[in-house]
Amino acid sequence: MDEKGMQAIWDGASETYTDNTYSDIADSIVKDLRADGTFCKDVSVMDIGCGPGTYAFRISPHVRKMVCIDGSQRMIDRLMREAAERNISNIETLVCDCRLLPGDLVCDVVFTSLCPPMNYPEMILEMEKHADRKCAYVSSSNVGTSIELEIWDELGCDYSYTGYNTNYPNDFLRSLGRKTQLRFYEQGYEETISVEKCIDRFLGKFSKYRTVTEKERDAITKVVRSHDEDGLVHISSKNRFGLLTWMPE
Repeated sequence: MDEKGMQAIWDGASETYTDNTYSDIADSIVKDLRADGTFCKDVSVMDIGCGPGTYAFRISPHVRKMVCIDGSQRMIDRLMREAAERNISNIETLVCDCRLLPGDLVCDVVFTSLCPPMNYPEMILEMEKHADRKCAYVSSSNVGTSIELEIWDELGCDYSYTGYNTNYPNDFLRSLGRKTQLRFYEQGYEETISVEKCIDRFLGKFSKYRTVTEKERDAITKVVRSHDEDGLVHISSKNRFGLLTWMPE
């Protein structure tokens, strides 16, 4: 998908994005980074791909300053609106492609979570250029929900999400001689939603990866309806995230 298309996806998700399926994981990650001294009152933190403040509102009470960066103006607008409602004054924002960060922008800690453009060796090293003390990188180690994988299979694609597994950047950094720490977190979740809402959800999700044509729509509808129980779909899954930390070179 081109940049304009991706921008529309994230802008469109700005008001509905939620951490409901991994809120306990996010709480634990921030708790552990506070315990090891990464987040403390004298540090500044850069949050790359901050979204609507998923981590910013958890981190900001414990640090001197946060610089929240996202390519979606609407995500940033929501973040600042909620920051004002919460009377949080130590958050600064920047609307910017995370691959084009200003060279002179440096914080004590650079943090990123579930930000797809950061999932490249070049971007992992780019984090170091903007960090004085430490880098912290969070990615999913899921393989995808069963319904999701069934849809890919229906489309003739043997896909999973293992490419995001945090072991990959960990191995990459260790190959360069960096001393890393990798921790994993898990959280199960269950929900019951209507068939129509479930179809709409997967249409939106798959639109992030490919153009949704009649073929995709038919595959999604077929798989979701195979899970139809009196007009409802029961979803039971588990999120698994990896937290990777290291000292910049």
